[in-house]
Amino acid sequence: TTTAAPAVLSGVQVVGYVDKCLYAAANTAGQQLAIRTCDSKVASQRWQIYTDGTIRQDKLCMDLANGSSANGTRIQLAACNGNAAQQFLINSSYDMVNTVYGKCADVIDGNTANGAKVQLWDCNGAGHQKWMIRG
Repeated sequence: TTTAAPAVLSGVQVVGYVDKCLYAAANTAGQQLAIRTCDSKVASQRWQIYTDGTIRQDKLCMDLANGSSANGTRIQLAACNGNAAQQFLINSSYDMVNTVYGKCADVIDGNTANGAKVQLWDCNGAGHQKWMIRG
C-alpha cells in the first residue's frame, strides 16, 4: 500500500448517467463498481479524490481489473498501489478517463438500472460515459 497523497476532495459523490451515483456494493478488493440512485447518506457512494490521480473509497482505489487496458475491463476497487490502472481524472468534457490508457469509465450497454456495472471503454462522448463531482 502506498502512502496516501493529500485528498483534493473528500466525501464527494461521483454522479453519472441518468443522475445515478458510482458505488461499490461492498468495500472489498475486487468489487466491480456500478451505478445506483444517489443517496447522500450511503457511505458506498462517497469518494475521495487525491492529488496522485487516484479516486478512493476508504483505503481502496478505483482500479482496472488485472491492470488491463482492453475495452470491457471491469472497473473495481483494489488496494492502492500507485500503478497506471489506478489513475483517473474527470476532464472538462465530464469523461472519467484513465489518464494512462486514455479510455473512459463506461456504464455497460448504457444500462440505467440500479446495479448496472461500470467498465473501461474507448471514449466516445456517450451519456453513459459522463461523470461529475457532487459535494
